[in-house]
Formats: sequence, C-alpha cells, structure tokens
Amino acid sequence: MKKILLPVEDSELCRKASKIAGAIAKALNAKVFIFHVISEEELNRKDISPEEKMKLKKELEKRAKKSLRIAERNIKKFNAEYESIVKEGIPHEEIIDTAKKIKANLIVMGSHGRKGIAKLIDPSVSEKTLEHAPCDIVLVY
Repeated sequence: MKKILLPVEDSELCRKASKIAGAIAKALNAKVFIFHVISEEELNRKDISPEEKMKLKKELEKRAKKSLRIAERNIKKFNAEYESIVKEGIPHEEIIDTAKKIKANLIVMGSHGRKGIAKLIDPSVSEKTLEHAPCDIVLVY
C-alpha cells in the first residue's frame, strides 16, 4: 500500500493540503499518516516558569488535536484510510524521520509564507524538509 505523510498545523494551507492528500490517497488507494509536531523550541523556552511550561504544553497538545481533527475530517470525505501521529521535536527533522520510518511514498504539506529577510534568516519548515526529504513532496501554496 502507498503511504502519504501529511504534516499539519492549524492553518488554511494545511487544511488545503489535507484535502489534496485525501484526493491523492483515494486515487492511489493510499494510507494517509496525519502528523503534527509539537515544537521542541516552543516547549524548551527559558523565559517561562515550570508552571507556565506545563500550561504551554497543554495548549500545544490541544492545538495538535484540533489540527489532527480537521485533517481527519477532510481525509474521511475521500473514504481514505488514515492514522494520526503526534511527536515532540524539531518539526522538519521529525517530518523527515517519520517519512523514513513509515517508508512514505509522498509528503503533502503546506508552504509557510515567510518572505524577505525572515526567509533568509530562518527558512520555513517546508523548505528545510524539501532539502532532505526521502521521497517526493507536494507543496501546497
């Protein structure tokens, strides 16, 4: 069976990507792995107390669940098989690692629209993933 990795967050581009992944999965009889990464960088902030860190972690987990639910609903519309996964780490590294582990045939993900100097200083997750992905990528704009 073909495998599609769908990294998600709570954004319009990810909602569009989930619909595209669902359509591709239906056409190829593929399974979609809906994937959210809770950013290690956000969790390991030094400027917050341990209590605030626990609240932040709960909020990030809540956002992850919301992102997964939205993507799941979109995938279900195409009657495609799916599995949802949440990990903590550095987003582009976790995406690449998971793509390798599940032997993904394709990654479908939203582009993150950084522009100008911000893009040069800190390329988006999608750009970092493009550089090292073990399979083809459909990048949704």
